[in-house]
Amino acid sequence: MDAPPGWVVAVGAASVSALGAWAFAALQAARRPRVLCLMYHRVAEREAWLRTRGTERVFTLPADAFEAQIQRLVGRGFSFVGTRDVAAFARGERDLPHRSVLLTIDDGCASAHREMLPILKRHGASAALFVTTDPASAIFRVGGATERRLTDDEIRELAAAGFDVGSHAVSHRPLSAMSDDEIRRELVDSKRELERVLAKPVVDFAVPANWFDERVLRIAREVGYATVFCSRPDTVRRGSGPLGIPRVNIEGQLDLRGFDRAISPAGVAQRRLVAAVRGWPKRALGPRRWTALRTTLLRGAAGRWLSPSRMATAAGVAVALGLVVTLLWLAGRG
Repeated sequence: MDAPPGWVVAVGAASVSALGAWAFAALQAARRPRVLCLMYHRVAEREAWLRTRGTERVFTLPADAFEAQIQRLVGRGFSFVGTRDVAAFARGERDLPHRSVLLTIDDGCASAHREMLPILKRHGASAALFVTTDPASAIFRVGGATERRLTDDEIRELAAAGFDVGSHAVSHRPLSAMSDDEIRRELVDSKRELERVLAKPVVDFAVPANWFDERVLRIAREVGYATVFCSRPDTVRRGSGPLGIPRVNIEGQLDLRGFDRAISPAGVAQRRLVAAVRGWPKRALGPRRWTALRTTLLRGAAGRWLSPSRMATAAGVAVALGLVVTLLWLAGRG
């Protein structure tokens, strides 16, 4: 048999490498014990959700979809745990039931109190809330309609209802693009503000938009945060460490079957690989240019279809096609 041309070697090698990496990631995600941390942002009635545009199609869920997901978790026997449970598990200090899930809600928008709290109460579920403390932050002026920040009284009501409340910085700007002093101010000032509201220590922090580096983790530890949550998709494994705890974003376009795939070991592995590939241009472009590019893409016609779950599916199809093409060429030359 003649030696295969370069394109066959390249396609075959890339497909086999991607398949191997996915299989390894899936095995890691399935390894017990493990904990799922799911990331939400905003919830709206379906009619309002249909009017959202751009990134809000990803970061806002229809209320009926959110409730169906909570029902699915309850029906499948998941245990709802808190941030202290996950922190102790990540430090290797305690075990948790295999089907354990931490629901997290980023930004601190009013729908956490108006929409999400009643749904969670109905199903005996709990969540963690990460609040951006500046009400004038741009994160409260996005999508099809402005959604204000929670009031201090609403934050206290959520805490009294069993929510773990943590910081999401002051301004929601990319931390890794800041100086050490700016990072420290964002982390310290937001912590102090929430401690004033709650009259108790705040020890959990979630990174805005996943823009963090080792400096951010170091400063977070220095100023008194015990855990740092990011939005790198993966499961939490016992002893993996409390700084950089991964979470799986649940986007608004997911139907219930898509939700099931997203939280499965295979689905988490797909998202992990897509995030790794997407990280290359993200790091190369930096926060300002990457955010502008993503906003432009999601506002266009393709914005209704782009989502992490669909990108993961497309990546799987591409790998499968690469393997098929390679095998067909080899069969034809045999």
